[in-house]
Amino acid sequence: MDQLEEIKSKLDIVTIIGERITLKKAGRNFKARCPFHSEETPSFMVSPERQIFKCFGCGEGGDIFGFIMKYEHLEFGEALKFLAEKAGVKLKQEYKKQATSDKDLYYKINFLAAEFFHYLLAKDKIGQKARDYLKERNIKETSVKEFNLGYAADSWDLLGRFLQKKGYTLPQIEKCGLIVQKTSGRGYYDRFRQRLMFPIFDLQGNMVGFSGRILNSKIKDAPKYLNTPETPIYNKGRLLFGLFQAKESLRQKNEIILTEGNIDIISSHQAGFPNIVAPLGTALTPDQARLIKRYVENVLLSFDIDIAGDKASRRGIEILENEGLNIKVLEFEKGKDLDEALQINKDALNNAVSKAISIYDFYLKSALNRYSAADPFAKKKIAQELLPLFAKIINPIIRAHYLQKLATTLEIEEETIFKEADKYQNRIITPKFSMQVLSKSSEKDLLERLSEYLLTLNLQKEDLTLVDVKSIDIKYLEGEKVILLWTKLVDYLKNNKQFLISEFYATLEPEEVKFADEFFLLDLSYLTEIEKEREEEDCIKKIKELFLRRKQKSLQEEIVKAEEGGLESQLKKMSEEFRDISQKLHELDQSRDPRHFII
Repeated sequence: MDQLEEIKSKLDIVTIIGERITLKKAGRNFKARCPFHSEETPSFMVSPERQIFKCFGCGEGGDIFGFIMKYEHLEFGEALKFLAEKAGVKLKQEYKKQATSDKDLYYKINFLAAEFFHYLLAKDKIGQKARDYLKERNIKETSVKEFNLGYAADSWDLLGRFLQKKGYTLPQIEKCGLIVQKTSGRGYYDRFRQRLMFPIFDLQGNMVGFSGRILNSKIKDAPKYLNTPETPIYNKGRLLFGLFQAKESLRQKNEIILTEGNIDIISSHQAGFPNIVAPLGTALTPDQARLIKRYVENVLLSFDIDIAGDKASRRGIEILENEGLNIKVLEFEKGKDLDEALQINKDALNNAVSKAISIYDFYLKSALNRYSAADPFAKKKIAQELLPLFAKIINPIIRAHYLQKLATTLEIEEETIFKEADKYQNRIITPKFSMQVLSKSSEKDLLERLSEYLLTLNLQKEDLTLVDVKSIDIKYLEGEKVILLWTKLVDYLKNNKQFLISEFYATLEPEEVKFADEFFLLDLSYLTEIEKEREEEDCIKKIKELFLRRKQKSLQEEIVKAEEGGLESQLKKMSEEFRDISQKLHELDQSRDPRHFII
């Protein structure tokens, strides 16, 4: 057996994906909200029989390797190494080369750099200034070790020379963002100097970069925090500082604190709240929001800027909302930020968490602090500021609650507020795949869609038989994919008494497998078994009706031409055929159960 297949045979895709997102049983498959795009209605399907996943919203799909690569942002070699270790498979030489990439080299360089910085901070006299700073900020020795804090010395090339002695070339070190080439083009200098160093880890615990806080305030134009630039292993929009250390607590608490400063995170850990992260010198990105969504449903914001008035913060909050996260705001009685509040009162964070208010209540409170609700022109400003925010709330109950609250606060008729809110609503509603949706198609499109639906109902049967697929003549079906797969189904069931989906798939070509997955993975879990039987019965009748009406219409046109041309013999034959079709349509109409759906 090929080692890739061996790995797949020893791992269950449902288990691997279920460790990362919440899956729910949906008939023979499992479903979830897609981790790769924002959605309200789950369209992400996982098949335990096929060992594949497919999202009908964004189109992502594949096997266990494809999922891990996409979800963990790994290259194939990294995913291979990760899954091989998970499966307990020792890779042969041919695969070892694939599992080893340049990234491994960059991880090692960053690791050595972190060890070097940590040594300077913990044991060398060069790090005394940094040690004094940490003592001043009440950062404990245990925290220094847990976060592997370090110090970048006041030297132009100390780190570069150290890494060269360890056998790495200057271009390799530059690739990690640790040194910068001089403008003259001759030589390099260390990127980080006179800074407290915070190593940044990815979710696997690899050291991918650094965030350095300046300790010499006299240096002109130096940013307070300097981060590693974009490298082959560091993408700041896909990482959150502190997430690696917070992972376990997030799963337990289902709540995350989102802050700005690295020191805030360490202070929070010391206060007993390890469930805290920070973006890396950038506005929150959709990738970071999805990363948060992997672990929790609730977000507590702790920013030292006016999040109600800051556009970047507003955009970040909207991104979090699009992921369906519940957002609250932490407010501290004293202190401009989380760390300062804890320096004043060690229980400040605990108190703030217990009294956290909804982001929408915070918006309302902020607006009322800036404008007078008694002034009609101020009321207009408050409404203009809050209506676009409240109107975008996805949940209709929560949206109605805050629109009513705004109306009461401003002493304005609810009808007026709701009417104004309607102007701001611009939400896309994605209809579920159902017979009601099919009814909106044109006749030709409807026949093809019904054919696809019938194929879906049959492919998902565990006890599919030749009798089932012969319940309708293939001539009635529409669509190249459907006819191809239906023919394959008939051939398979002629030779096999029992329908096994894996064996049926073995008879398909690669392109045909893709077609089949579109139907096999479609979520029909909202239908009971009895409803599925009724849907199939009515679907067959409707397909036959559409087919016969199309034929009837074509025959009518031919009859008119035959009458104009005086073709008596053909006219008689066509008239008999027309009456036969009319009789069949009448019988179909009589057999339809009025309690079932009508298209």
